[in-house]
Amino acid sequence: MGTTWRVQAHCPAPLPAALISAELARIDASMSHWRGDSEISRFNATPAGTWVTLSPPLATVLRASITLSAQSEGAFDVTVGALASAWGFGPAPRSVPAPAAALAAAREQVGFRRLELVGDRLRKIDAVHIDLSAIAKGYAVDALALALDERGCGHYLVEIGGEVRARGERRRGGPWRVAIEQPDAATPAPHRVIVLADAAIATSGDYRNIIERDGARRSHILDPLQGAPVGDGLASVSVVHESAMWADGYATLIMALGKERGLAFAAERQLPAFLVARTQDGLRGEATVPMQALLARRGPT
Repeated sequence: MGTTWRVQAHCPAPLPAALISAELARIDASMSHWRGDSEISRFNATPAGTWVTLSPPLATVLRASITLSAQSEGAFDVTVGALASAWGFGPAPRSVPAPAAALAAAREQVGFRRLELVGDRLRKIDAVHIDLSAIAKGYAVDALALALDERGCGHYLVEIGGEVRARGERRRGGPWRVAIEQPDAATPAPHRVIVLADAAIATSGDYRNIIERDGARRSHILDPLQGAPVGDGLASVSVVHESAMWADGYATLIMALGKERGLAFAAERQLPAFLVARTQDGLRGEATVPMQALLARRGPT
């Protein structure tokens, strides 16, 4: 998926690295839109109206993605692929966005309601391009965690591209402590620290994958309803959930909604969420009530 992974695990028997590599390769071959031969890329290439039977993992991720799209009324949209590519954030990155006419045409290809998922069978009613970047890494974290559970590993931390799931305790004792990264820092630094016990955390931010041109900063997080990158000053969103897949999706969804609407969405659903916004006085963090109990006092991760 174009990123890194890390596993710390305390297991009753040695953990073969090949086990992890094989699991990640299977998911990448299914869900990566960066690969032309992946399962999702093959679906994107099918004509409208064609039913395709999905593998069970892909059906699970698509079902969750469509649910998130509906919950956000399209602020999160799993069919944002053509728009992301037009802005330069697709499988063929570009330093400048496409011309205005091409951006407008790509926006017309966004619409999760043009997908029909029945069981494990999927078809597009009209031309759309699925992009699972906002949720596939989280699913992969959950899949690795399940593999560790099945091997009797009682204590572990799994991380893929910043999405994390933890169980049990650290080797030296005490709960896992995971940093929420400081946006815009010249070198990686923690903004706050979360105490993570048998749960997952995912962060979506606008400060890593960006395009800067003529003084303008464009994030890879898109608002499908506006057809453009988000830009209301929200720098990052971190969400804790029992599932890394759902944490991953919710973090992107809240980023797409923006600070006020995103905070209201998280509060309404009692999601543990931490939002970092840019203000005239610098970065300002705000936590929902469920998240406040998880924030650690200042200290090392």
